Amino acid sequence: MKTIEQSDKYSGLLSDENKTVFFEGTFRMSGMSDYANISDALTQLIESEDSLTLDLTKLEFLNSSGISFLAKFAISVRKKGDFNLKVIGSN
Repeated sequence: MKTIEQSDKYSGLLSDENKTVFFEGTFRMSGMSDYANISDALTQLIESEDSLTLDLTKLEFLNSSGISFLAKFAISVRKKGDFNLKVIGSN
C-alpha cells in the first residue's frame, strides 16, 4: 500500500494491486478548497488508470463538504469518458 494523501485527520492509501484507494479517519474539512490535495491525488490516478475504487468504509465521519467533494469528483470522472469508478460506503 502506498499513501496518496495524509493529514492528522485522514489518510488515503492506494493498493496498486486492485486499484483501490482506502480512506480512513474523518473528512471534516470546512470547505471545498480544503479537499484540494485529495482531489489532486485522485485526479493523477484517473489520468493513469482506466478504473478506480474508492473504499470509504473506514471513514468515521463525512461532512457536507466531503460529500460535495466526492460528488464533484464523480462528475469529473464521468466527463473523462471511458472510466470505471466504484465507490464503496457503509452505514
